Order: sequence, then C-alpha cells, then structure tokens
Amino acid sequence: MRPHERPAGYDRARHGIHLLRTPEIIADPSVYIDAIADLGPLFFDEVGAMWVCSGYAEAVEILRNHRTFSSVREHDQGTFQELGLHTSANLSTMVHEQMLFMDPPQHKAIRTALAEQVSGTRVRSRENDLRQIAARALDDLPSKGVFDLVGDFAAKLPCALVAQLLGMEGREAELTRWAEAYERLLGSLSALPATPDPEVDAVLGDALAVLQNEARSRLRAPGGDVISSLTAPLLGREPTDGELFAVAANCIVLVGGGYQTLTHLVTSALLTLHDDPVLQKQLRETPELIPPAVAEFMRINGSSQYVARKATTDVTVQGTLIAAGESVLVHLAAANLDPRTFTAPRTLDLTRDGPKHLGFGSGRHACPGAGYAERLAGFTIQGFLAKYPAYAPEPEPEALSWGLHGNTRCLEHARIRVDAAATPEASADLQPAETDTSTGYRDPALPPSITTSAACWHEVFERQALLTPDALAVEGPDGVISYRELDHWANALAHRLRHQGAQPGTVVGIVMERSVEFVLAVLAVAKAGAAFLLADVSCPRERLRTMLDEAKTHLVVTDGSLPASVFGTQTIDVGAKASHPDAPLTGASPGDVAYLVFTSGSTGAPKAIAISHEATVNLHLAQHQIFRLEPGDRVLQFLSPNFDGCIADLTAALLSGATLIVAPADQLTVGPPLVRLLASQRITTAILTPSVWMALPSDQPLPELRIAAAAGERLPATWARRWAAPGRRLLNLYGPAETAVLATWHECSPGEDRPPIGRPVANKLAYVLDHRLRRVPPGQQGELWLGGVGVGRYLNQPDLMEERFIRNPHTTTDKASLLYRTGDICCQRPDGTLDYIGRDDRQVKIHGQRVELDELERVLESAPGVAACAAYQQDGRIGTLVVPAGPQLDETPIRTYLASRLHSAMLPAVFTAVTELPRTTNGKADHRRTPTNAPAAQPSHHSGPVPPPDAHARHLSRLTWEIAEHFAQVLDIPLRQVQADSDFFAAGGDSITIAAFLARLESLTGTPVDTAALITAPTPEQIAPLLLADGTPS
Repeated sequence: MRPHERPAGYDRARHGIHLLRTPEIIADPSVYIDAIADLGPLFFDEVGAMWVCSGYAEAVEILRNHRTFSSVREHDQGTFQELGLHTSANLSTMVHEQMLFMDPPQHKAIRTALAEQVSGTRVRSRENDLRQIAARALDDLPSKGVFDLVGDFAAKLPCALVAQLLGMEGREAELTRWAEAYERLLGSLSALPATPDPEVDAVLGDALAVLQNEARSRLRAPGGDVISSLTAPLLGREPTDGELFAVAANCIVLVGGGYQTLTHLVTSALLTLHDDPVLQKQLRETPELIPPAVAEFMRINGSSQYVARKATTDVTVQGTLIAAGESVLVHLAAANLDPRTFTAPRTLDLTRDGPKHLGFGSGRHACPGAGYAERLAGFTIQGFLAKYPAYAPEPEPEALSWGLHGNTRCLEHARIRVDAAATPEASADLQPAETDTSTGYRDPALPPSITTSAACWHEVFERQALLTPDALAVEGPDGVISYRELDHWANALAHRLRHQGAQPGTVVGIVMERSVEFVLAVLAVAKAGAAFLLADVSCPRERLRTMLDEAKTHLVVTDGSLPASVFGTQTIDVGAKASHPDAPLTGASPGDVAYLVFTSGSTGAPKAIAISHEATVNLHLAQHQIFRLEPGDRVLQFLSPNFDGCIADLTAALLSGATLIVAPADQLTVGPPLVRLLASQRITTAILTPSVWMALPSDQPLPELRIAAAAGERLPATWARRWAAPGRRLLNLYGPAETAVLATWHECSPGEDRPPIGRPVANKLAYVLDHRLRRVPPGQQGELWLGGVGVGRYLNQPDLMEERFIRNPHTTTDKASLLYRTGDICCQRPDGTLDYIGRDDRQVKIHGQRVELDELERVLESAPGVAACAAYQQDGRIGTLVVPAGPQLDETPIRTYLASRLHSAMLPAVFTAVTELPRTTNGKADHRRTPTNAPAAQPSHHSGPVPPPDAHARHLSRLTWEIAEHFAQVLDIPLRQVQADSDFFAAGGDSITIAAFLARLESLTGTPVDTAALITAPTPEQIAPLLLADGTPS
C-alpha cells in the first residue's frame, strides 16, 4: 500500500470508518458527518485503509464511472478463508453474483432482464396494487392506543411488496427472515467485519435453496413476476446450477436490498411530520406535495449510508489521486447534505429543484426497485395521515430504539400513541399527563410538606416535622434522632448562631465529620437565616482557607476535628444538645441564598456558586417527582460535603419524612465495606457516582434497595444490567451545581444500550442550541443550556457570569430569567429525551467530581522540580505532561505538594516527563495531545531504589512479542519489520485484516478485544497492557 499524507486534523478515533457501525453514529449520522466535514470531500482513512468520499459531485463521479470504479467486493472467497472468516467465505460467492456487486457487461444482462419489471410504465400500472398493500397494513392498526410504528406497520411493507413482485404472496414472514439476515450480512461486510454469524449463513443458505426451486418452477410455468423475468433467458434449455444460483442471488437483493430503506423511510417520515406540525398540515391539505416530501425525507434522513467502490486504474477525482486497487467508501448520507450542492442542506424544502438525492444510489447500480419504494411510501404516508388526525411518540426511553445495521440504518422500535377520533391539533395531548415537552413536569400536586412554593427550605422541613414528629430523621454512629427532636435542637442552635451574628446575607461554614450533629448544624444555619458552606474535614487546608475567605465566612461550626487556627475566623461548636420549640425570626425569604458550593475554577482558584432557598425547595419538588420517598425509606448520605451532591442527600430524606443514614468514613469505603453498610443499614435509596456503583461487588442481593440512582458522570449501559433487581428503580440523574444539583433525570431499563440523561425535572428548562443560540432540531448536536427555577449565580465573579449565563432569548413571559451554559454537548431524541455526548471545554469529571484542568496546571506549575506542565484526561483518569526543572522528574515531592492543595479527584494518576510541551501552530499549548504523541518523552523518576523486573513485567514483554507475531502474520509481512511501536494501520491494516487481528488477540486472552481501544492503541506495546487489563493472568 502506497503511503498517504495524513490530512490536517485527521484523528483515527473521530474519523475512522469503524465508527459507522457504532450505536451512536447509527442513531445520529450527523455526528460523523460533522466530524469529517473539515477534512474535505475526499480523505484517506487509516483505519479502513480506504478513501472516504463525502462530497456530492465526487460521489456522483465515482458512482457513475463504472469503468474506473468497480463495485466488485474487495475480498474474494479465498481471502476470507485465509483469514479464518469462514462464514464470509461461504456467502461471498452469493455476493459476487448479485447485480449490486457486478460491473458491466455481466451487470447489464441482469439489468436488462429486469428492465421491463422496474420501468416507470410498469410501476404506474401497479399503483392500485401498491395502494392495496398500504391499505392492508393500515387496516391491521388499532383506531386508538399504542403500537410499534416499525414492527406493527412499516416493516410489513417491503416484504409485502417483494412478495408480490416475486410472485410469492403469502410467504411474507419467510421473506422477512431472509431480509433481516441479508442486512446482517451486508453490515458485516461493509466496514469492519464482525465475528462470523452462523445464523445468517443458515438462513441465507435456506433462502438460496428455496429461490432456486422457485426459478425451476418458473422455467416450467412462466408468469409475470420478477423471477420469471430473470429466468426468461434460460427458457428452452437445461440451466446450470450456477445460472440458477445467480437468479436466486439476485432475488435476495430484491428481498433484502430495500427492506430497511422502505421501513426507515416511512417511519422517519411520520416521526418528522409529528415534530413539524406546519409541514404535516401542508401535506394533509395538499397530498400532491407528498412525492417531493418523500424525496426530501430520503435526502436528509435516508437509510442507506454508504457504498464501496474500488479503483481499477489510477484516477484523479476533483484533484485527488486515487491509485489503482485503492478502495473508496462513498458516504451517501454526507453527500446528500453537501452544502456545495444543496442550499440549506438540512432544511426540508418541498420546492427544492436540483440534483437528485443519492439515497437509492446513482448510475448503473442505482436501486432497481426505487420507483416502487417511493410510491408505496407516499401512499402509506398519505393513508396514515388520513386515518390518524393525531399521533405522538411515546415518551418513555425504550419507545425508540435503533437497529444494528450501520450501512442501512433503521429504527428497530418506535412506539407511538394514536387516536383516529381526535382532531389534528390534539397530537400534543396524546402525551401522558405527567410529562411536558418544555419543563418535563406537569404534576400540580405539591408534596404534603409544602403548602406553597413560596417557602424557604428549612420551613419545608419544619412542616414535615409537624406531619411526622416521631419518625426517625437521622441515624448515625452516635445515635438516632426523631423529626421533632431534630427540629427543636436545630432551633436552639439557630438562636446561638443568631447571637454570633448569623443572619440573611451572611455565610456560616460547617466543617465537621459526618454525624447527627453535622445534619443538625446544617438545619440550624438555615433557621438562623444564613447561608451554609459545607466542607469535609479532609479538605486540603489551603483550599479550605481559600473557600472561607472567598465566601467571606462569618463563622464556622465545627466539632473539634480540626484546630480553630485552621479557619481564620471565629468558630462555634454544636455543644450539648438543647431544645427550643421555635426557630428565631429572621426575615429570610425564598430569594435569599440558602447555600454556597465551590467547584473547580478556570482561574486557578475554586469558584463559589450561590443557590437560593427557592432553588433548594424546587430541588425537593423534583426529588418528590422522581423518588416518591416517604416515612420508612432509608437514604444513605454518601456524597462528600465538599460537593453539592451531599445537599441532595439531605433534602431527599429530610424534606420527605424519610430517615437519613450517616456513617463514618471507613464504612463508606468503596468496595465490600460500602456494600456491607447498604445491607446492614437496610438502605432503600442511594445516590452514588457510576464509578462507585461499578466498583461495588454486585453479588449481594440488597433486597431493601429499591432506588439506585447514579449521578455525576456518563452512565455506562452495563450499570443498569448489573444493578437491576425485582422492584428496584434505576435512575440516571444529571445536573451541574449552577442549577441546584438536579436538572434532568431518566429512569433506566436493563436493556438500554445508551442511557440518556432524560428530560428536565420540575420547573426546569433545557435547550440544545447552536453557537448562535438557535435551537437545533432533534438528532443534531448542540450545547445544552439550562433555565427555569433553580439557576444560581457566581459569587464575586462578574466576568464569569457574563461568560456562562445569558438572559433567556427563548421566552416571552419572563425576560429576566437566566440560562446557564453547561458546556455539555447533547442531542435531543424525537421524543424530547436528551442524550449526553460529552464536554465542550476543559472542565472534566473524574469519579463524578468536576475538575478544571487549568486549575490543576496552575498548582502543578508551582510544585518543586516542575518547569512547565500540561494536564489531560484519558480513560477516566488525569494525566500530566511535565517538563522537569532538573535532569529527572521526581514524582514523590510533587505528589506530596499536590495532596496538600488539591482534593483527591484532582490528583494526577500519571506523570510523563517531556523535554517540551506540545504546542499548536500559533504557539499555544495543545491540550489535545497526550503522551502517545507528545514530543521526546522521557521516563519519570520515583525516589528510592528501582525494583527489579517482576513476573508481571516478564509476562508483559512475552505478550508484546506474541502480539507482534500475529501482527506480522495477519499483514503478511516479515516479523523483523514489526517493532514494539509499529502502528498496525500504518503498516497496512485495513477493514478486513483488523477483523482477523482482533480474533487472534482474543485467542491470546480469552476475552473480546474492544475495536475502539485498538484504534487508539495500535502498537504491540500499547495493546499488551490492554489485554492484561482485560483479565489476562500474569
């Protein structure tokens, strides 16, 4: 393979064609299309070892020039067998016989035989048949209720159509099974082949046998169907087995080739029309506009994503040289959105007059049944709109799910609610009453403890104490306390605090071990009218002093765990428990600050966020909506007082009548101690970070745990499967500290592949906006902005306020309301559910705690022995590049220095010594680069003697050698050419050899190897630790 110049900005992890088969890209191809937009209309992908074409003009040139670009499959039967992919070998012969993968003149014979069947005249003559197919599908649907738009309706259309074209009416179920197997086959052959599928082999083998028998039957008694047309050239003589095989192979193309395309066209069109009531009304009133609408649906959101071609000679396409033998992946979906060809390409324009979309291909290999599919889709859409004046997707997360085919994407399920007797304007009313598309909350009933939303949060607690005075409020290592006792004891301490100057507008710090007294102090500060600031006793002293100074803390409540000199201000201890029936009169109002919380700051110092009583009460409303806790529930207080999640634990329990369980730090240790605590304390509700949940042993049943909530990090799909249990609810909670802990939520199910962050909680608003603050349509990525009740403010940071907050431009009723810019990239599903994509800046989350890498760098720069540094996140950990001030980098004093100034989540896991920091072309620090591509890396040095090589190191070295052997064998190159740092893709790895390489790696470890990990770690020395980390014994 000739060397190719890497395009500027190319990144295998973002631009490799392996991504085309990932669930995220199948559900939202625009993520990949947008990623490759900056690489130009034609670039070379190192992962697939092929060109990727995303431009419309280039795509048409490649697809129509069959003499220069062949559609024959790149790998023949022998190649598949040689690489151990035997299922692909068995079916490759069938693929070679299909017209989609043949070139003229062989291709011409089949097209000629089909020409009359697919002509415009013939399609028009069968319009009544097409209308009847649509009508039969509609007749099977209920007049009112919920059904699956895919399985119960749209998926029935293609096989009903093909059954009629092939003369096989009544065998639609059999054809459906063949079509699904064929789609799985194409998916495995299109980009990076998956593990061979014996079920596909068996089903398609059966299909070939049946269709060859059908061909023999047509030779004896010809008819007017497609099989008869394909066998017509064989009449009058004894056909060979190969000729009958070719007929059967091309019938399978008709069975499976358009199966997903037609299903997706109808499904996506109806969902799009629901989301665009103006367009829906237009098509209802003017059905003549449905054909151009179908064409636009195909262009903007078609099923067919890409096809492959192979250059037969050196050729230049729009100035780019493609050498003979090189392959091109033509990205049809990207070409259909080429702004050079289509004005406002992502806008559905019924008057668009320009080039035809490529959803059915182009040139000699265009889909022969396209005319039938477009007309049947149009009749079906028209009939559906006529039958159902109102319909709407179901709001639950599992209502929409995508299939696994990357090259012909299609929804697998799309549950909708319909009512044939409703009015067209009633679609919004079909949503269940508990949801709302703007706020996510439509529950007018307040919790029993709230008589008005205009209250301070401690007043909500006081009403709860009146409702359940004898219920246990807090249980800890130092005893238990009832709601009445906690209320009266907090009153007494609040009076003491008032005499020390606590009042509305002041801040009182609380630095205590977690205990009953800790909870008592929080309530007392609120009752005194002041705002509380929580800090763990383990908080680094310098950071603690910075927080207390920045907040202008008036006094600190302490339990004696730390000397008073640490705080730099007056202190007060809880003292002996005293009781008082009434709280002091303070004049505090819902708009006053209830608490401050500090998060990592980009200026090198932590930044304070002020949250009001109104926001805290709204947090309780949201928790009431989500958790539905009551007396008898037992809520674990797990999250550290350093972070706002601690406040959520307190409000969830104390404002609902439940019991808050506090425990000493040793019992909260992640692992068996924490699981033992959950069991022994009969915890019913726990909010932990996903990292903590995943680190806990799940073999203990925990029957009392009925609510397992995850917050603070992206939630892996395996979490729900791991922690699912009868009667247990699994919740994904999302919300930055700036919006009072909680902004959106989602109830997970074990079968979800990609848990979303859900919908807004009570009285919150969520907007996905582009860089010009315009709403982006469902399915497209944008930045998440949050508004509504509970948006806080930065303390003493006017510039940061201007940067991160704006007045809400999307409301006409409250011009003063604010939106907070989260920096999180999200996209909205058609049902309004939000998917979290990732961060847009350098603020990252480590074990659920927010860390600003800039702050870490500023502290690290001042550490002993550090001349310069840069921080990065990789694989959920913080790493650093460090330019040492001396000849070597000594980690020990640096770690000691950082530990005294940063909380534990900010401490780097890895230090890599470099001679200079990576920079961009304009001289600024390049934060995108990590040790794998940083210049001139040198090892860091630990104080003390260097240990001798151990068994693990020897095993790692041996495994690296074995990987290199497989590397060489798969690529058929001499072993001497493979070094420990040789790049698999640079050495010639492509879309078929990577499959064989993965299979060999799996044989070394006995566990599956992750393709994405191999993309980012493609050398033997990088692969070996991955295999060991996956469980290889050492």
